[in-house]
Amino acid sequence: MSKNSHYYSKTEGRVIERPLVDPQAKAGSSAGRKQRNKDREREVYPRQGLPISRKGRSNVWIEHYQRGYYQAKTTGRPMLGDEPVITISVSCDRRLLEELDLAGIGRSDAFVRGANVLLDQIKPPK
Repeated sequence: MSKNSHYYSKTEGRVIERPLVDPQAKAGSSAGRKQRNKDREREVYPRQGLPISRKGRSNVWIEHYQRGYYQAKTTGRPMLGDEPVITISVSCDRRLLEELDLAGIGRSDAFVRGANVLLDQIKPPK
């Protein structure tokens, strides 16, 4: 009997054998957790659309990767990947950033306004 091969079930009132873990599920969960930790260190967590490379991956692996990466904030809440607001990382000219700061314009507000202007420019005329 290996460690953690059995557990005490409160509902049954006895020790029962723990079901086997799918190796695909374990590998996906582990990969998602590792990516989440890397992204937190880089301060870009959470990112959308992960895992990027899905070629050769089973649906079980992808599902468990996403569970490992997009952890729920609290019980009963949607996972972070489903939140309406996300954190992104963009490059910017330092002088432009200094001007924004001096004008009292927040970085998020600047991005939203700039993105809306760009989207308005590319929309086809009605």
